[in-house]
Order: sequence, then structure tokens, then C-alpha cells
Amino acid sequence: MKKRSEELTFGELLGIIVPRLWMIAIVALLGAISLGLSSEFLVKDTYTSTVTLYSYIDSANTDINDITVAQQQVKTYELLFKSKKFLNAVITEMPQEDRDAYAALSSSPTIKIQQKSSTEMFDVSVTSTDPDVAFKMATAIMNVSPILIPELIPNASEVTVIEEPELARSHNSKNILRNAVIGFAGGAILSVLAIFIYSMFDVVIHDRKKIEDCFDSPILAVIPRHDIAASKNNKKKRTSLLGGAAIHDTDSNDKSRLINDKTPFAISETFRMLYTNLLYLPIQDKCKKIAVTSGFSGEGKTYISINLALTIARSDAEHKVLLIDCDMRKPRISHLLKEVKSGAHGLSEYLAGIDETPNIQHTGVRNLSVLTSGSESANATALISSSRFETMMKALEDKYTYIIFDTPPVNVVSDAILLNDHINGYFIIARADYSDVNELSVVFENLSAVNANVFGICLTAVSHKRFNRNYSKYNNKYKKYGRYAKYAYGIDYHR
Repeated sequence: MKKRSEELTFGELLGIIVPRLWMIAIVALLGAISLGLSSEFLVKDTYTSTVTLYSYIDSANTDINDITVAQQQVKTYELLFKSKKFLNAVITEMPQEDRDAYAALSSSPTIKIQQKSSTEMFDVSVTSTDPDVAFKMATAIMNVSPILIPELIPNASEVTVIEEPELARSHNSKNILRNAVIGFAGGAILSVLAIFIYSMFDVVIHDRKKIEDCFDSPILAVIPRHDIAASKNNKKKRTSLLGGAAIHDTDSNDKSRLINDKTPFAISETFRMLYTNLLYLPIQDKCKKIAVTSGFSGEGKTYISINLALTIARSDAEHKVLLIDCDMRKPRISHLLKEVKSGAHGLSEYLAGIDETPNIQHTGVRNLSVLTSGSESANATALISSSRFETMMKALEDKYTYIIFDTPPVNVVSDAILLNDHINGYFIIARADYSDVNELSVVFENLSAVNANVFGICLTAVSHKRFNRNYSKYNNKYKKYGRYAKYAYGIDYHR
């Protein structure tokens, strides 16, 4: 369900660049400092000697066309003076003891020709790290040019010396300031390009915008990261799929993340918004049956399933809610709800024919019941596909208003897909800074293959900074609700 690729707008480009201006400034400053210091300490001092020549025209026969020809010939001299043939001729004319020094210049001559104000006069400058070499080379050019130019260029104007070269007494300016400015500009440009390229190829989902840009499916909820003070695993790093699945936090910390009176307002409110969206889903059945799934483990399926069930049960006394743990491979719900007996018979025992009826347990929350997964089973696919599952669903639909399924990841096993014929649709869970676009696309492809109904995406564990940035405009508009922000982020914005 990916959208077609669209051109990047100016506003989107600013959205990429502006938050990283500090990074661009640092790289630009480093570029300025590096190039400036390199100019000062790594670049050798250079010296220049200059001879001024004149492309002579006989004044008695001079006309405007002759002057133009002479000026054009000066441009030809620029190529001539840098040619190997001319340099070899210059070296040949030099004394034997100086030829080796000049020969080093013939492979990479540092000679510049500059015409003087569109006249027939021009300067020949020789630059070298040795002032004596620059002077001798300029002197050699002065001596041989009047002879070699007419020989090498047919019908060339006569050349005479106007000003002889002098030995340079001081080195040329290194233009440290100019180089520092170039380094600053280069660093800024390179960092902008690097950020732009990284953003274009970054497939990790950081906030809701990435989902909006890549998928047509609606975003049902954006839930900020639910930090626990005692947790040492708040910033879990993604592990390689080849090295094992993501590791969950401890059971005690995950229990602390269940919705209660002490839950931060921003988090509990997002679950109420998710419940509100559920109310308005186009479901005609008396019993709404929702499966919560994701691409891989660790993206927040169980967290969403339990807290959504708790929110529904506490919001309306008339609604009876059943939470079913359909993950018979790695069950979690029985470990997190303290009122539920861990290790008791559950879904797997009923589907295997061990129990005549499902062992539904009541929780401490009114109107909320739980059917745990029961014993772990490697044959979960066959159990869910059995006729007993269909029989169970027909019986439960008459007793409950909502049935929430916590399922295994779609991209790992097919258990969640097998529920398609028994439910109204799916909630797909993605985790900020963990899930990526490609994996989420595979989830949609797997569900689309069975014509499954996907109601939307829930994004979990969004950083407080990104969550606050997305919703700050609402906090500014509704000032009276601003006091809740300190409970959500640990910051009092009104001090």
C-alpha cells in the first residue's frame, strides 16, 4: 500500500534541513578551520618573478587591424609559453649547470600570461617555492622569447622586453581568509548533501511523517515513549534479525506501563483517541473483533493490545471486552496481568481438545476478561486453522462487545493471517526508531494477499522531542491543557 513517489517540495526540504542546522554549522566551521590551517601550515610558501613583454608592431605601418592581430597573438602566447616545446627550447638555451633545476618545471610549469588592459603588452609570471628558480626561469624566458616566438609562430609580431624580472624578496599571500571561506562553504554544501542523501535513503520510521509519506493507511494513534524510571532498557537498540529478535523489557517494567491513574496524561489520552477511532470504524457487527499485529517482535503489539482493552473496559460499563493472547509461541499477556493465573490452561488447551470450553479468566477491571494462550505450542498454525477455533468465535461473539487479539508478528509466522476470516480487521503496530518502511510494506503485502482489512497504523515509542514538536501547536492553542505536559515529559512548560 505504498504511495507513488512524489517530488520533494520546498517545505519538505526545509523540514529535513532546519532541524539539522546545528550539524551543518559544525561541519562548515570544521571545513573553514581545516582549510585555513592547511593553508597556513601545510602549503609551502611560493615566490613569483615577472617579466613584461611587448608584442611590437611597426608604427609606420600600424592600423587598427594590426593592433587587433597583436592583441590576439598575446592570447596565443599563453599556450605557447606553457608548451613543452617552448620550455625545452628555454632549457636548451640555459647553462648546463642550471638545466636540471629548470627541467623539473617542464613537467608542471607554473607560468601565467596576463594581458595588460587589452593592449599589446603582457606579463609572464613564473611561480616557484624557490625564489631563485623563479627568477632564473623568468630571466630565461625574457632572453629567449624575442628569438623563439617568431620561430615557433609564423608571421608573429616582434616581441621586445619592457620590464626585466626581479628576485622576489617576500613570498606570495596564501589567502588564508579566502580559503577559510571556501572551506566553510564547502563544508556547509557537503553536509547539506549528506543530510539530504541520508534522508532519502533512510527507511527507519522516526515519526508519523514517514508513515504519511510512504503509506495510504491512516494513522490511528501516535503514542509517546512510556519511560519507566527504574528501567535500564528504555533506549533498547535494534538487534540484527540474523542475531536474534529484539529483546523485550523486564516484566516488572512492562507491568508499570499498563494504563492506570498514574499514567502520564499524554499517553492515556492517545489510547482514548485510539478507542475513539475504533468506535467510528466501519464495522457493522455487534461484536467488533480486532487483531493487533506487526512485522517483527518488539514493536509494541502486546503493549497496545492490553492498554487498548483496559481503556475500552474503563470507558464504558456497557462494553464487555475480551483480550485473547493468540501468540502460542511466545505468550506475554499472562505475565503482565497480575490478576491472571500464569501457567493456567488457555487457548491452546481448548483448541487441542483438552478443555471442553475456553478457560476465560476475569481481571480486576470490570468488564475485562482474558483468554491466555495457555501452554506454548509449536503447532499453533494448525490449532488456529481448526474447526474448534471457528466454534469458539461464534460462541464468544454473543457474549462480548469487543474482542482484541494479541498476535505474533506477520513477517515471522502466519498465525495472525489465519485470523482474517474470524475478525473485522487489523491494527498494524510500528515502533519509532525501530521499524522501517520496507518491513512495514511486507506486512501490508502479506495481509493484502488474503484480502485482509487493515484499519490503520499505530506508532509507538515516539521520542518526547518529536512527539512534543508534532503537538506543540495544539498545546499553544489550548493553554488550559498545557499543565498536563509536565506529566507527559517531566517538564513544566509554565515556570
